[in-house]
Amino acid sequence: MEVRPDLAGDPLPLAHPPRALPRTPAIRLLAAILEDACFCLHPAALVSRDTREETVAWVRGEVESAALCSFLEVCEILGLDPEAVRARLLSRARGRAALPRPPRASAA
Repeated sequence: MEVRPDLAGDPLPLAHPPRALPRTPAIRLLAAILEDACFCLHPAALVSRDTREETVAWVRGEVESAALCSFLEVCEILGLDPEAVRARLLSRARGRAALPRPPRASAA
């Protein structure tokens, strides 16, 4: 499985090898929707509790939305593995680091 980094530096797992997506306005819009979810769930993001809870519900598939704008459809159209991305985003929402951080140098 290959990975493509999101803007926060965390890799988002791809469902299949990357393909050149057309740079159409529709594809850019779907990528922006997912990017916004990444931002809203980042532990350091300055978003309201309601926004964070709504984003978690969308990622979990608990929000009724137009089929094209559902989390599942956005991931599939962008070539991302929905379950892997969901796990990464929900981990982020719980305040856990998505990737292991390097050990800090000990203060001597």
